[in-house]
Amino acid sequence: MKTKYNSADLTAFAVMLIPTIYLAFNYSAMPKDIPIHFNLHGADGYGVKSTSWLFIIIMMFGSFSVYSYLKNIPSIDPKRTAESSTSMIKKISFLVVIFISAFQVIAINAMKGNVFSILTFLLPAVSIFFSLIGNLMNNLQPNYFIGIRVPWALQDETNWRETHRFG
Repeated sequence: MKTKYNSADLTAFAVMLIPTIYLAFNYSAMPKDIPIHFNLHGADGYGVKSTSWLFIIIMMFGSFSVYSYLKNIPSIDPKRTAESSTSMIKKISFLVVIFISAFQVIAINAMKGNVFSILTFLLPAVSIFFSLIGNLMNNLQPNYFIGIRVPWALQDETNWRETHRFG
C-alpha cells in the first residue's frame, strides 16, 4: 500500500516538530532537576534534565501513531463506513496533533520552572480540545472506529446523532 503525503500531512508533521524545536532552544535554560510529575498543587516529582528528551520522543511517537491511525481509517475499514466522514476524520486527527503538541510545550515550560503554566493553561487547553472534538463528533457519520460505538447507535443514524449530541 503506497501512502501519499499531502500538504495537510506535512503541516501536521511540522506541528509535531514544534515541541522538539522549542525544547532544543530552551534546554540550556532548564535547571539540573526538572519537575516531571504534577498534581493540583504543583510539582510533586522531579527527575534529571535529560528526561525531557525522552518525554518529547514518547509524545511525538504517540502523536505520529494516532495521526497515522486516523489518517488510514478509511482504507482499513472493512465495511467502508468511515469513507463518508473522511474530512471530519482529517480534522479530528489534526486537532489531536495540535493538542498533543500544545501539551508538550506547556510541559516544557513547566520543566523550565514555570509551574504556573501547567496549572493555568492545561485545564483550559483540555477543555477547548474536548469542546472542539465534541463539535466535530456531531458531524461524523456512523462508523466502527471513531465515536460512541454502541450497537444501538451504529444501527440507526438518528440514534447515532442523538448519542453524539448528548455525549
